[in-house]
Amino acid sequence: MERAVEETTEEEESGEQPGRSIKLLEPEKFTVLPGKGVDAVVGGKEVTIGNRSILNDHGISLDSSFINLVDQQNEAGRSVVLMAMNKKVVGALALADRLRPDSREIVARLAGFGKKISLLTGDSQAIAGKISRQVGIDDYCANLLPEGKMKAVEEYERPGQRVCMVGDGINDAPALKAASIGIAMAGIGSDIAADSADIILVKDDLSKLPYITALATAVSQKIKQNIVLSLSMNFGAIALAAVGILGPVSGALMHNVSSVLVVLNAALLLKGVKEVKNTKETRLAPCAT
Repeated sequence: MERAVEETTEEEESGEQPGRSIKLLEPEKFTVLPGKGVDAVVGGKEVTIGNRSILNDHGISLDSSFINLVDQQNEAGRSVVLMAMNKKVVGALALADRLRPDSREIVARLAGFGKKISLLTGDSQAIAGKISRQVGIDDYCANLLPEGKMKAVEEYERPGQRVCMVGDGINDAPALKAASIGIAMAGIGSDIAADSADIILVKDDLSKLPYITALATAVSQKIKQNIVLSLSMNFGAIALAAVGILGPVSGALMHNVSSVLVVLNAALLLKGVKEVKNTKETRLAPCAT
């Protein structure tokens, strides 16, 4: 998913609004509250921007008009960012998530590996439910702070399962660190998320997720095959040597042959992983040379 954001012009970046005689003031104090919003002091006024949680923490209440606005926007699938000045709500901004065109296909291909897919988000229950239905995810958890996402990952891992977490923001960093495997989006993501992850998608291409899963599965299979192959040949050599069929020279030769076979079998991975683009299944097969 991508958050739709308008690009700023050079005039806006310099602190001046185009066509207006307005100069943006530098905040005297600025504090980021992960998962909630920001606190700042601008021009001697206390400014709070974020969700309803941060307003509740500051004892700021919403009047009926803002409550209705938030509920309407949430039902429409939009997140609402509220702004309060000197303990009074003065504005609201509605943001909508824009799904990537291939999101549903990627989710279906990942499900083809037999993996359980869950959505962890800080958005409201209504927004989380709408996005889940659009991409085909049955399980989701909404209204999660960074600590909530981390605890959700730990809960999934409690029965002994291994969890792969995909995220891009500061709020995802604790969950990325707690997961067995963390995958971060480098281009649109934060540096903290990238530092917390085990794998980084440099081009933010989610279609690489099925490829990573297929490759990891293939590597795991090769490791198991090589262990069985190596042990079988070594135990066979020991048995043959015990009955006097295999001498020292032949035993050393057979040991080296087993090592060569293991290397050759592992080298088959160099042919790559061929992904079958099927919404129901993704199987493994060597690429054509």
